[in-house]
Amino acid sequence: MRYINFKALVLEGKRKISLKYVTFKEKLKSNQVIVKINFSGICGKQIEEYTHQKGVDKFIPHLLGHEGSGKIVKIGPNVKNFRIGDHVVIHWMRNSNISDSKTPIFNYRNSNKKINAGWVTTFSEYSVISSNRITKINKKIDMKLAALMGCCLSTGIGTVFNQAKISKYDSPLVVGCGGVGLSVIIGLKLKNLKNISAADIKNINLKKAKNLGANTTLKLKKNKLKRFKSKFNKVFITTGSKIAIENAIFCAADKSDIYFVGVPSPNDKISIKPFEIHNGKKLHPSSGGDIIPNKHIPIYIEKLKSKSKILKSFIINEISINKAPNIILSMSKGKLNYGRNLIKF
Repeated sequence: MRYINFKALVLEGKRKISLKYVTFKEKLKSNQVIVKINFSGICGKQIEEYTHQKGVDKFIPHLLGHEGSGKIVKIGPNVKNFRIGDHVVIHWMRNSNISDSKTPIFNYRNSNKKINAGWVTTFSEYSVISSNRITKINKKIDMKLAALMGCCLSTGIGTVFNQAKISKYDSPLVVGCGGVGLSVIIGLKLKNLKNISAADIKNINLKKAKNLGANTTLKLKKNKLKRFKSKFNKVFITTGSKIAIENAIFCAADKSDIYFVGVPSPNDKISIKPFEIHNGKKLHPSSGGDIIPNKHIPIYIEKLKSKSKILKSFIINEISINKAPNIILSMSKGKLNYGRNLIKF
């Protein structure tokens, strides 16, 4: 395999994503592998890139995606513990025992114009990935489940398992029932929590939360949820909405733990009374559920591999790469976010 030609989604500007034929002509560098992609999830982070939510994107044009599953088809220098044919989860969290590779450069097929990429991309038939962003799995594992472990499910479950130290006596509230919020609910159910509450602005998201294990659902509005003041001792915020965040803090009990799993806008500000901090409300950052991918992903897969109903309910759409731009457009308008949309290759 001297070079490869393949279809990929390329971000070429604000709200401009194009399906192109792409070529990789370089020799693999240290710690790089080529993976044939089976499935890729569409994460909210890619929607932020698509809309330029965080500002001007200086790397355009570039490839996209950071959670997926696939099979290794070529291995570069210094790659250890992987072989051609291995099935892998592709994830943005890094395995710290392996160094980052250099980031690859691609070209449009009929042009020398360069296309940038990070250490991991998944919106393409093939991808060149740093070997610290993949985790080997058993070949019998459902590749759809594997793809969801690249970010969404592993983040939600990891926040519950690694950070929250949940006990059966806790009263948790999940604020924001998109893909990550629903993954937190799945993690709470795996811990056998009996009283899980979920809050969202959309009825369809609350319905999905109930299907996946929430006992109580709360409809978020502009006003605070006054009757739930200081009720919950474990609060998971999986949205960047200012109103939702302030509601979550309002509903948190004294001596509660509040986990910021969603990524707010860098320019947003929230209001909180210092006395609430003094009274024991603790605010915790969360990034990727604090997982160590090659340690935790196989454990989470093992816990979920027999729960096909959860997987079926969690996946919204399973689409070809040709249809992905329309799904991305819908997601940018706040639609189709009550679970995960998967691109199938």
